[in-house]
Formats: sequence, structure tokens, C-alpha cells
Amino acid sequence: MTVLDAPTQALRVPGSGWARSRGPRRVNADAAAARTSASAFAVAVADGIGDSTQSAEVARLVADHAVASAWRRGARAAVDDVRHVLTAGLPTAPVPRIGESRTVPNTPEWPEEDLDAHHDAHFDAEFTETALRPVTVATPPTPAPRDFAGHPVPGNDFAREPVVGNAVFAVASGDARGWSVAWVGDCRAYFVPEHGPAVPLTHDHTMGQYLRDRGVHTGRNLDHVVTTTAREGDPGFVLGPRGRGRLALVTDGLHRVLSTDTIGHVVRTTTDPAAAAGALIAAAAAAGTRDNACAVVVDLP
Repeated sequence: MTVLDAPTQALRVPGSGWARSRGPRRVNADAAAARTSASAFAVAVADGIGDSTQSAEVARLVADHAVASAWRRGARAAVDDVRHVLTAGLPTAPVPRIGESRTVPNTPEWPEEDLDAHHDAHFDAEFTETALRPVTVATPPTPAPRDFAGHPVPGNDFAREPVVGNAVFAVASGDARGWSVAWVGDCRAYFVPEHGPAVPLTHDHTMGQYLRDRGVHTGRNLDHVVTTTAREGDPGFVLGPRGRGRLALVTDGLHRVLSTDTIGHVVRTTTDPAAAAGALIAAAAAAGTRDNACAVVVDLP
């Protein structure tokens, strides 16, 4: 892992790479994971709901397991597998929704250890992201959890405890025969062909987008209310277009401040996938993002 600076991290995997930044938030609750070979790939980004270490842990669990599952069974099956892991395969009961996330002003001169002192004084509800439905929590499991296909959860002790928290994510996988993307919430996927404009592949699962799709004019605040999550709701699924190029998965802290054209230009003109992911994060910071930001870029087989 290459640490670019204290709140920003980047990682290279052959043929792919990801980068993420805490930005002005107290905790970096975005996560990414990737697995590639000469002819296949599985990648994911996840955005924990809330601004807490618990949100970060859930996002990491979701990203890691989504990639492990997509590598074996494909992107569509990964959504079911992630949900099975979050509930440990047991019935769930409603619990109060996780507290609203908070932001702090974008002031890089503050040392990271001093952010807590400023955190409560600068609450900004406009940048709160919540789930539309109550969060659920699994009854404490006795046996070690297994995924939807019956495989043991790969090496994550956090998954062996009751999972409290929620996230949204996008996962993609494929090989020389083709590739696909599945998602819940407002993480996005873009296909960037070798020539021509970038192609958005996903459609945000938010209350704001839901209303606009039905002709209702609404402000952007409702775009922070997600209607599907890693726990519930109908996921989206799309087959990838044919042709050579790259795939970029990003969280909302990036796509809310960067246009499709900008994302496509950065991904296409930066030679290395990991460097392209890092360049996207830098562009989002320059554009004034007020959230965590995460991107994964992969060369398509």
C-alpha cells in the first residue's frame, strides 16, 4: 500500500487500483477492494452509512466480501452473499437507525487528531446520508457465518460478530466472455471506452432520483436518502458494454462534484489504473467535496 498522505490511501493490484480519501469527514467510511488476473477481475467500492468507526468497519466488510463472492459467483450473486453475511443467515429485528453523519469544514491545516474538537461545532445536516428504512441487526450467531453458497466467510473476524450498521456499494466482475455490475444505493459505475465519452452504467437508488424519475422537481437534499442498501431493497444490475476500455466504480463523495466527462477524461488519460484512481480523488478534493471519496479503476479484459 502506498500512503499518499495521512487521510488519502492508494493501492495497486495488477490491472487495477483504488484510492480513497477521508476528506473533511471525521472518519473515512469508504472502502474498496480488488482482485484481478490476466483474464478476470472483481472489484468493489462501499460507502458506510454514517461518520463513525462502525460505518468504516461495515464498509470494509462489504467491499471485501463483495469481491470474494463476485470472483467466485459473479456480481449479481455478490449482493445476496453480502446480505447473507450481514445477517449471518439469521432472522433480523428492527433497531433504531444509525445516527446522522456529520461534516467538518474543509480545513486541511487542522491536524487529524484535532478534528474531534471541531466536529460537533460544525454540524451540517445537508450532507447527512441515511437509509430510508430502519437498519436491522442479526441475532448473535453461534456458528461462524457462511455466505449464500455455503462457503465460510474469508478471514474476517468482524463478520463473526453481530453486524450493526449499513452501507451502499457497487461491485463488478468479469472475464474475456463479458462483465457486469450490480449495485445498491448511490455508488456509481462508469464505462470509459478507449475512444468516445464515458458511459454511466448505474442509476442512483435515492429518494431524490426516485421522485425526479416520476416528474417531481425536488432539491438535492433527498439525494442523501438512499432507497436500497447492503441489507435490503432491489439491487440494480447491468451487463457491461462490449469493447476495450476501463471501468471506474466511485462513491458519492466523488461523483457529486465531478461530471461524467471529467471522470472519463481522467480515467482515459492517466496511464496506470491506480494513478487514475488517485487522480480522481485529487480532482474531487480540488472540486470541494465535503465527503469521503473512493474510486477503483480496472482495465477490462
